[in-house]
Parts: sequence; structure tokens; C-alpha cells
Amino acid sequence: MKKKSAILFLFISAAVFVFSQDEAGRPRSLLDRVLNTASELGRSSAPNSENPTFNILNKTGFTIKSVSVSRANTGGRDAVSFSGNLYNDESLRVSLKASLNEINSYNIRVVDEDGAYYSKRNVEITESAVIEIRISDLEG
Repeated sequence: MKKKSAILFLFISAAVFVFSQDEAGRPRSLLDRVLNTASELGRSSAPNSENPTFNILNKTGFTIKSVSVSRANTGGRDAVSFSGNLYNDESLRVSLKASLNEINSYNIRVVDEDGAYYSKRNVEITESAVIEIRISDLEG
């Protein structure tokens, strides 16, 4: 019986290890896994004009630690935020608070693992767009 318990323990440990890594084998925090699961559950095959979604693709070469998306010219009062690890070449699905019929120009600001800020201003967002954040978006 002890042998079966040991095998079961190893199997469960291996499963937890596998599910706690991303596609490149990097460890993922619990927050990353929860957000990823919530993102997967919230996906719809049909576009939703009430809460449109788009993707932010990290092409900075660094891990992004936070993302803020707000309507242009609002001073960030209506920001959608994310905190966690968005590794290079990974994307984050963002669901907007307002429909694209109301406004579709947004500011995007991210902070990388070294505390450097990147921004894109007055970005025209369309349903299912992919917005790349690159090293050329570095502020300063």
C-alpha cells in the first residue's frame, strides 16, 4: 500500500509541476495561472461589441510586470490593469470596459521587471487586435 501511495504522490507532484509552468518551461505564479484560467474561461468565439477584447504582445525582451490600459484623454481614471508576469513573446488578452462604438482610442502603459516604463498613446483598438509592445516604446 505504501508503494501505491508513493506512486500516487509522485504522479500528483508531477502534474502540479507541469501545470505550474508556461509553454517555455518557465515557472508561473499562482496569479498568472488564475488570470490565464479566467482569461480562457472568458473567451468567446463571437466578438462582443459590449466588452471588446484585444491582445497585448510582449516584444520588449523583458518580463512585463504590470499593464494599464485607459481611454485616451481621460488621465487614466478608467484604467484596466494587470499585475503579474507577462514574459517576452507572450500575450495578454484585455477586455475593455466600454464598447468600441463609444471610443476606440486608448493609451497603453507597461512596466518591466527592471521598473522601466513603455507606452503607446492614442492607439486605435479594434476587436481582436494584437498590439505589440517593443523596446522602441521605452519612455525616456
